[in-house]
Amino acid sequence: RNYNLVSGAALLVEQEGVGVLFGGLGSTLVGYLVQGSLKYGCYEVFKPLVLNAHVTDQRLLALGIAAGCAEILGRCVYMFVYVYV
Repeated sequence: RNYNLVSGAALLVEQEGVGVLFGGLGSTLVGYLVQGSLKYGCYEVFKPLVLNAHVTDQRLLALGIAAGCAEILGRCVYMFVYVYV
């Protein structure tokens, strides 16, 4: 039988109970919290470095560069921990 999202969720709730729908919620929220805090922290570190290095005269572009560096570093660290731990 083919199930769509709603009928599949209803079947899961019927067979397993409502708690099965929230099984991975805690670990997902903790992961997003760690990744978000890493990216925000890295952005706050890179922002003055990029602005003071006079990489570009355009402030928006400099902040975009800082955000991109923070995204790359935050995601790499997070994925390293996620994969190897």
